[in-house]
This record gives sequence, structure tokens and C-alpha cells, in this order.
Amino acid sequence: MERTSPLQILAEAFRDVHRNPGPLFLYLAITVGMSIGLAVLQYVVKRLGIEESLPAVSQSIGFVRDIVLALGDAVAASIAFSRLGRELDKPLWKIEGDWEALRRFFLPWFILSLGFVAVIQLLRAAVGSDAASGAVVAADVGVIVLAACIVPLGACIMFHGRLDWREIPESLSPLAKQFPLALVFFLLGFVVFGLLGDIHVLLARSLDVRNSAVAPVIEVLDGYFECVIFAGIWEICRISRDMIEEHDIEF
Repeated sequence: MERTSPLQILAEAFRDVHRNPGPLFLYLAITVGMSIGLAVLQYVVKRLGIEESLPAVSQSIGFVRDIVLALGDAVAASIAFSRLGRELDKPLWKIEGDWEALRRFFLPWFILSLGFVAVIQLLRAAVGSDAASGAVVAADVGVIVLAACIVPLGACIMFHGRLDWREIPESLSPLAKQFPLALVFFLLGFVVFGLLGDIHVLLARSLDVRNSAVAPVIEVLDGYFECVIFAGIWEICRISRDMIEEHDIEF
């Protein structure tokens, strides 16, 4: 089997997404739609003065918002990534239909999304509001690292076909077996998500609006690169599988 370089697999991931725009647009429609809905919700909460007059209610709304966001992300990833994966691995990957994709993959994506939100909240509570503290920088870096890991982990579980806790090492083994290739997409996620976070804050400050108001704009770029990372990890899983099959044939 011809050896694939990290740059080749990165270029192939971009081509995969551009050749299959349908899953990308579906993913963006769901995730950007969620961001717009949350932005409207936060605008209404602000206009009604709920944050100042009823802080407990405001906190409850924040909790519900995080749950809804995790649910929406899980639905988007389950359906859109399943469609993309099916196109990239025809005819071998046989998860047919959106309902079957939701049945198999909603739970792992929901766990990853909700776990990410929970870690962010825990880090914010642990660090506090001391912006001058080095702990804030460490917490921000930790959040970006976690964000860069979500799609690769979810993609491997999807390629494996199901979430089975006993088979997690096997599901994630392509990341270890093809680590030089996988590292490219971890680094891409780290750089892109870190930059998008900074751009998000800068846009909100320069436009003098709440962060939620510019979230849909950032979500478009975020969603695009998440699809690219998914396609890249999918290609890595295929390479790992093909290498195992070639080894079996030789012996």
C-alpha cells in the first residue's frame, strides 16, 4: 500500500468535503440554526431584564441552553457525519438512513458535547474571575485541546459502527496506529478553534454586542473545519482498516 503523507491526507480531507457539500450544508443548517436561536433567546432575556431581576431564572436558562446546544450538536453530527461517511466509504460503510444513524450515534456525540460543556463550566468555576492569573490561560488551552479532540473521537466511534465501552480501545486504535496522520487534524483543530475563539471575543467587543450575537458567524467557520477534520479522521480509519486487511491477506 502506498504510504500517505500528512499533507496528502489533509488535502484529501478538504477535497472530500468540497465533493460532498450536502452533509456540510446540513451540518451548518442545524448548528448555525441553534446558534441563532440561542442568540435570540439571550437577547430576549436581556431585554426583559431577567438577568438582573431574576438571577436564579437566568442561571436555569443557561443550564437549559447548554443541554439544548449539546442535543443539537449531537443530532447534527449523527446525521450529517453519517451521510458524509457513507459517501466517503461506499459501499463498505452500510449505516443506512438518518434514523439508524441517530439510533447508533446520538448517544456518543451527546456524551462528547455535554461532557465538553460540563468541563468548561467546571474550569470556569475553578479558575474564577481573576483574568491576570496564569490559571486562566491554562484553562483556555485546556478547553481548546478538548475541543480539538471531540470530532476525532466521535469519528472513530462512528467508523467502528457503534458505541461499546468494552470496544473503545479498538474503536480509537486508528488514532494510535496512524498517529502522525491523526496529529495533523488534532493540530488543525487546536489552531482553528483557538483562533475562532479569539475572533469571537474580538468581534463581540468591536461591534459592542454580546458574544451570542456573533456566534452564528463563528459557527459557520467552526462547522466547516469540523467537517474537514471528520473527513480526515475518516480517511485515517479507512487506511488503518485497509492495512489490517492487507496484512491478513499476506498471511
